[in-house]
Amino acid sequence: MYKRHILNRCICVAFAALIYSTAAFAADSLQTMKPFVKQLPPDSVHYTPLAEADGFESGCVSRQPGSFGSEHSTKSWCEMIVVLKGRGEVLIKGSDPLPIQVGSVAYIPPNTIHQVHCTSDEPMQYVYVAAKTIP
Repeated sequence: MYKRHILNRCICVAFAALIYSTAAFAADSLQTMKPFVKQLPPDSVHYTPLAEADGFESGCVSRQPGSFGSEHSTKSWCEMIVVLKGRGEVLIKGSDPLPIQVGSVAYIPPNTIHQVHCTSDEPMQYVYVAAKTIP
């Protein structure tokens, strides 16, 4: 129970920090969304969008052991990843891998080529939040 409380607090802080760091137009578009609640998907689901607005998106991703996400660039967006289950690494082009596990929050700045790799023997599940930071 204590670990879940810490994880929930990490998620709240990560989301708040990311939203706070977004450009003004993204914050304005988030205010037009209506409140909602969604259940996170089971491990077997690969990708589930959670929320989107102009300059903001989030989703829940599951990776099977040993699998890699597609390599992509954040372009003008920053991204945060919060690990809910399993462990892995964020592979940043030209840098050492960043190990991530339950309770970890990874930040990927704009214009960064990266991908996520599941290194655990169990499925890995994480929530990402991306926000446009460069107009």
